[in-house]
Amino acid sequence: KIEDLSNRLNVVTGETGAGKSLVTSAISLACGDAATLTTLSSTSPPTTPPPPTSVEMSLTLNGDDRDLVEWKLKKIGMGEVGKQVKENGILTVNRIIRTTSSSKIRSSACLNSTPCTLKNLKYIVSPLIAVVDANAAATALSMMSRRIKALDRGVDKHVLVEASGSCRKYREMRNERMKISRDMKARVPPSFSGMNVENEGDEGILRHWVEELDDFEEKWKGWRVRIGEELMDVGVDKKGDDDNDPQSSFSSPPSLYSCRRMIEDVEWDTTTDGGFDAIISLKDAIKKFESTYESAEEALSSLTSKSTYESAISSIEKARDYLYDVTADPNSPLYSDAEKSHDMLNEVEESLMKVAGFVEGKIIGRMERERPYIGVEELEDFVLEWKTLARKHQVQPEQLSSSHIGLKSELEGATENKERLPRAIEEEKRALYEYQKSCKKLTEERKRVGKELGGKVTERLKELGMEGAEFNVDVRCKMNVDYGADG
Repeated sequence: KIEDLSNRLNVVTGETGAGKSLVTSAISLACGDAATLTTLSSTSPPTTPPPPTSVEMSLTLNGDDRDLVEWKLKKIGMGEVGKQVKENGILTVNRIIRTTSSSKIRSSACLNSTPCTLKNLKYIVSPLIAVVDANAAATALSMMSRRIKALDRGVDKHVLVEASGSCRKYREMRNERMKISRDMKARVPPSFSGMNVENEGDEGILRHWVEELDDFEEKWKGWRVRIGEELMDVGVDKKGDDDNDPQSSFSSPPSLYSCRRMIEDVEWDTTTDGGFDAIISLKDAIKKFESTYESAEEALSSLTSKSTYESAISSIEKARDYLYDVTADPNSPLYSDAEKSHDMLNEVEESLMKVAGFVEGKIIGRMERERPYIGVEELEDFVLEWKTLARKHQVQPEQLSSSHIGLKSELEGATENKERLPRAIEEEKRALYEYQKSCKKLTEERKRVGKELGGKVTERLKELGMEGAEFNVDVRCKMNVDYGADG
C-alpha cells in the first residue's frame, strides 16, 4: 500500500528486486493497460488457476481535472459518477484480474464503485497519470528523431504545417522534373520499332497494350499504398533517418524497413527498374521475418510453457516434485538442505520469469508491432503477373515500366518535354527556396521551444533538491545543401 504521492512528480528508486516494477505495473493496470500472464505470474500449482489480482487507486483531482473527468464520465453514460467527482474531487479505481484454467485473462473494473468497461477505464484514468521508465526514456531521448518530435509538440502548428507543405511541394516539383527527364529518354523497345502508329490497326493494338499496362500500374500503386500502411511502424526505433542504413532488427538481410523505403522511393513513371527487385526483396524479407517470429515464440514456449515437457518451467516443477520426496520427513538430515534447494529453485524461477517477460514484452512485443499482414502467396501471385506481362511485351520484368512509358510516348506522339523541362527546373528551384525558408523558420521556433523547455526543467530540478543544476536544449541546423538541377 502506497499513500500520499505527489500530484506532480514521483520517483521510484530501489535495489533490484525491491518492487519498483511491481509499483509501476500496478499503476499501469489501474490505468487500464492490458494484463499479461507474465505480469500475473503466480506460484500456484500448474493445475490450479492463480488467485485473482486486485488493484485499487484513489486520485485527488484539481479543478481542471475535475471538470475534464466529469465531462468524460458524462460522455460515456456515467453522469452520476461524474457528479461525485465534481463534488469531492475523489476518483477511486478498482480493477480485479482473474486467470482461467486455460490461461485466459479476464478483467472487471469500477470507478467509484460503479462498474465500467476496461476501454472506458483507460479513457478516463490513463490521461491523468504518466508512468515513465527512466531507462526507456533515456533510450528514446538518445534518438535524434524522438528529441525533435518532443520539441515539435511545443512548436506553433502553423509553422509545422508550413514546413510540411513546402517540403511536399518541393518533392512534387522535383518528381515532376525527374518525370520529364525520364520521359525524354524513354523509347519504345526495339521489338516494337517496326510498328506504325499512323496505321489504324497498329494504333488499336498499341492502345490496348498501353491500357493493359495502365491497369497494372494502378495495381502497383495500390500495392505501394498497402505496403506503406502495413509496414508503417517498421524501423521506427532506429536511430536517425539515413537512407543508407535502413535496417530493422529482425529481418536483415533484406530488412522489411529497407524494402518499405525502396518501394516508397520507386515511382512507376520515374524509374526504369527497382520496383520488381523491391517486391522480390520484400517477399524474401517477409519469409525471413515469419521464420524469426516463430523462433521467438518457440524461445518463449521453451521457457514458460507448462504444457511442454522439455520447457525450463516444467523442469523446475519436476525438480520441486523430487525435492518434496526428499523433504517428506522433517527429521531427515537432508531436510534443511532440501529446503535451501527449494529457495534456490524459487530464485531460478523468478529469474526465468524475468527472462520470459523480456522476451515476450521486448522481442515478441516489438515483432508484433512490426509484423506485416501481407501474405507471401499474394506477393508471389503479383510477381507471376508481372513476369507474364513482361514476357508478353518481350522485355525483362525490371524493364516493364520503361516499356510502358515508351509505348505511351509512341502513342501520344511528340511531346513538348524540351520546353517543359526548363520551366520544371525553375519551379523546382523556387519550391526549394520556399522549403529552405520554412525550414529556417521551423529551426528558430524549435530553438524557442528548447529554451522554454530548458528553463522549465531547470526549475523542476530545483524542486528535486538539485540546486545549481541546469538543463539546456541545443538546437542546431544541419549544413545547407545546394541542390542542383539533377537533385
